[in-house]
Amino acid sequence: MRTIAACVAGIVVGACTSSTPGTARPSAAPPVAASGKLWSSARVVALADGALVIDEHSGDLVRTDAEGQWTARVAIGEAAGLLAYDEARRRVYVADRMGDRVVVVEVGRELREVARWKTPAEPFGVAVTPDGATVVVSTIADRTLVGFDAQTGAERWRAGLSPEPRTVAISPDGRRALVASARMGAVDDIALDGSRPSTHIAFDLTCDDKTTQVVAQIVANDPRSIAWDAKRDALYVAGRASSSVLRLAGLTRGTTDDIDRGAGSFMLSTRETCGPDGMALAADGSVYIWCSLSRTVVHVRETGLVEGPVVAASTLTPRQHTGFVLFNSTDPRINDDRALACTTCHIDGRTDGVSWRIGTNTLQTPVLAGRLMGTAPYKWTGSDPTLAASLDRTIRRLGGSGLGATETEALVAYLESMPRPRTPTLDPAAVERGKRVFDVRGGCVACHRGPQLTDAEGHLFELTQFETDTPSLVGLAASAPYYHDGSAPTLEALVSGRGTVRDMADFKGLTEDERADLAAYLTSL
Repeated sequence: MRTIAACVAGIVVGACTSSTPGTARPSAAPPVAASGKLWSSARVVALADGALVIDEHSGDLVRTDAEGQWTARVAIGEAAGLLAYDEARRRVYVADRMGDRVVVVEVGRELREVARWKTPAEPFGVAVTPDGATVVVSTIADRTLVGFDAQTGAERWRAGLSPEPRTVAISPDGRRALVASARMGAVDDIALDGSRPSTHIAFDLTCDDKTTQVVAQIVANDPRSIAWDAKRDALYVAGRASSSVLRLAGLTRGTTDDIDRGAGSFMLSTRETCGPDGMALAADGSVYIWCSLSRTVVHVRETGLVEGPVVAASTLTPRQHTGFVLFNSTDPRINDDRALACTTCHIDGRTDGVSWRIGTNTLQTPVLAGRLMGTAPYKWTGSDPTLAASLDRTIRRLGGSGLGATETEALVAYLESMPRPRTPTLDPAAVERGKRVFDVRGGCVACHRGPQLTDAEGHLFELTQFETDTPSLVGLAASAPYYHDGSAPTLEALVSGRGTVRDMADFKGLTEDERADLAAYLTSL
């Protein structure tokens, strides 16, 4: 076996194959229904006469006609997660992320809520098994995959997940679930045959006899949604940050040369920046696209693009919305070649879980959400006195030409509006015991104090080359790895002293129980 790489209209496609390069075929995908139906989470699904979309910010579930005009709506809850649609029963299941529930809605000429199911903390991804019997839900804060009886809403089972789980997809045979993570480069593979063991799959081009991956490096920046047209053997990939759509034809039946000739991409030239966060294939081969930044539905037909009106109100102020668009878009003022957006490393204002070499230092990507208001100075070095100065320095390092004062103020306003990450469900007694360790035995409160849990000062530790600014501990459970260099992969490793920072606290003096309680308290912040 060997790896074949072919340049395809600005992308690189890699496939494991034993054929010669001229006739190489990517590994065949599992059989899919002729309609291209996917049993997975979505922002938008196609109906016979329009689309159904869940808007993240307003939390409105909206039905539109083929022209993108809204015809019905029902409120789910702000910061809503994704949906799954059971076409046979004409029911849609929507994740109410902040309400910790799945909302079941009957789809007709009107949208009618018929049930609510309690979930673990922070549900996000939803999928229905092909037989329609089970609704599968991923939860971010509690890191669980939960199966519910589709008729009664009774919980059937739970399985653990890796950090920051998001979208769920079910295999066509209903035996496996794949759960994507907001962290870089991996998915969880969970068997749904009753055992539900979880396997962590890292994306890799290394080939062996068991490899079934096809890996592509694509020009669609921040690709958050796909649409698969099995009848035409074509895959659509939408780049949220680049507001573009890539179409790849012949992925399962064609050669790499066929893919090269058939590939194409186009920009979504909408009234405002689109930010596609969902795509759905209609029965006639047209594609509905949800523009998350402009809150409009675009219908892509052979004759062109039809954009409807705004279908959901923004919960942001006009200034915050401008910052929201800047944060989630490629812009030469932020990165000169449009290869990076703020969201590239700070997905949903969080972290990609990576430590980067910046100058002479190794620095991990910090969480932004909930941590920026009142925590000056900024950067791990504490070198920037204001958030605006910190943004400008980062943009210049990325090769951007820089934002004007108005745009910088808008970006600051959006960043400061981000809510703090949700915390998982914990044992209250363990959290209380851990707080006593934090305050007294560990001495952590000496530096991590106040509403944002920082003294806003720099400290020089053994084996560090610079004074490290005391980070806020808000949302700590979502910010692994830990320390400025990411040398402690988990909170358990941190409280056990397994990191490069040796003299921050005397963890060696703690018992195993005290360390476990301290980790629980830190997780609760």
